[in-house]
Amino acid sequence: MIMASASFSDLLKAAEDAGFSNTPPGTYDVRVVASEAKSTSAGKDMIVVKFEIIGGPHGGRKIPNNFVISPENANALGFFFRHMRALGLDGAYFGQDPSPQKVAADLVGKTCTIEVGTRTWQGEEREDVKQIRTLATGVSAAPATPFDSLPVPAGQNVSAAADPMAPDVPF
Repeated sequence: MIMASASFSDLLKAAEDAGFSNTPPGTYDVRVVASEAKSTSAGKDMIVVKFEIIGGPHGGRKIPNNFVISPENANALGFFFRHMRALGLDGAYFGQDPSPQKVAADLVGKTCTIEVGTRTWQGEEREDVKQIRTLATGVSAAPATPFDSLPVPAGQNVSAAADPMAPDVPF
C-alpha cells in the first residue's frame, strides 16, 4: 500500500512527539506521573518514576528515572535522600519508615526541576537525569506540603558514570 495521506516527515514528527526520540539536553520543570517500587537485577529496592515535562516546547514529554536504594553505599543513600527531599519527601517523612511501595505512591504528583543529558545504555543513546532540584518556578501539581520548599544543594552532578542510581532497567 502506498502512503497517500501522510509524509514520512509528518510521521517522524508524530513519533518524536510521542517520545520516540530523546528529549534535548536541558533543564525542565517536571511532575511525577507514574511511580512504582521494583527491584534491580541485583536485588536492590528502587523506585522507578516517569517524569512529565510541564509546559514549554517539550511539554508533555515523559522522562524515566530510577532511584536505587543502596544501603551499603552511604554516598548513594545521600543522593537518594537529597533527590527525595527535592521531591518533597524529607527526613520527617522517612522517619515514619514508609515502605518502598508507599514512597512510590507518595511521589505521584510531586514536582521538581531536572537537568537532562544523555548517556549510552546497552548501545543506545538515552535520556539521563543529571540533577534533581526543588522546583523553583512555583508550578505545583499537588497541594504544597511543609516539605516542598526545603532546600537542596545546587550543583550536585549525578551523572551516570558516578551515579549508583543510574537506570538498571528501562522504563
